[in-house]
Amino acid sequence: MTKQNFTPIVSVVIASYNEAQRLHSVLQVLTTHPHLSEIIVVNDGSTDNTCEVLRTYPIINLTLPINKGKGYALEVGVRHAKGNILFFCDADMTGMTHAIIDEMLLPVTQGQVDVSIAMQHRALYRVRSLLLFTPLISGDRVLTKKLWNRIPAYYKHGFRIEVGINFYARYTGKGLRGKAYTELSQAIKEKKYGYIEGFKRRLFMMRDILVTIFYIQFHDIPSLMRHHRQLLTRRLMLFNYSVSVLCIGTGVGIVLLRTIPPFNHILSALSIGILLILSHIPHFIFTFLMSIKNRKQMYVDMREKKGI
Repeated sequence: MTKQNFTPIVSVVIASYNEAQRLHSVLQVLTTHPHLSEIIVVNDGSTDNTCEVLRTYPIINLTLPINKGKGYALEVGVRHAKGNILFFCDADMTGMTHAIIDEMLLPVTQGQVDVSIAMQHRALYRVRSLLLFTPLISGDRVLTKKLWNRIPAYYKHGFRIEVGINFYARYTGKGLRGKAYTELSQAIKEKKYGYIEGFKRRLFMMRDILVTIFYIQFHDIPSLMRHHRQLLTRRLMLFNYSVSVLCIGTGVGIVLLRTIPPFNHILSALSIGILLILSHIPHFIFTFLMSIKNRKQMYVDMREKKGI
């Protein structure tokens, strides 16, 4: 087990936009945890009574005049954070416990990985091995500030940030670890904002994630991986990305059906599977076609280049 050469100081950063009704649940847990050094809540241009709620807790309140998006709000919070370990937590998360927080902190504070992620326990994740292949899109995560500072500004906007963190943890850091918890839950956007506005926000989030995945594949993917990718034909690449886009479209349709009570629980796992697994078909194929030896050498070369 690798040990850290510093005493961990954990800073919690929460980006909150119109979450006054749901902030109590998460703040009551965080403010009573003994190992969290500071709690920073970035009020991202909220128009509800978020400020009044925050005054009742011993936290650092940073208020933005207008809504700038999750990634930007987190960046503002990190700039004010004193800790070398960051704990990002969704403002609308329910079911968080001290035991879950301790389990999330352990692998990062001990230097085993750079990112530890807590997932909601969806039907898809009952097959634990699928967590190795699905992109872990969750706002509840612990990571090192060193990794955060390594991530380009492009990813620190909107919902790009979780995809960016995952990528840089895997290819320039010590990796990441995720676990699904039955205790965790979150209000869906359609419930928080109404069907039309909530669905618009869901589409915006999905678009942000999908665009970021494609951006990584064509821009930030390591040069050694690009070299291996050239071994594949353009026809294969076009086919796989076409399938991915088709699956995303199908996923949007399933999300629509989720709002109809009879289909809500049945289609929840299917929507997650289609949006998260099938949208990464190209990545799976390219990774599979690489030899284990070349992949290991690629990571070693990159880490030496980054001076890690």
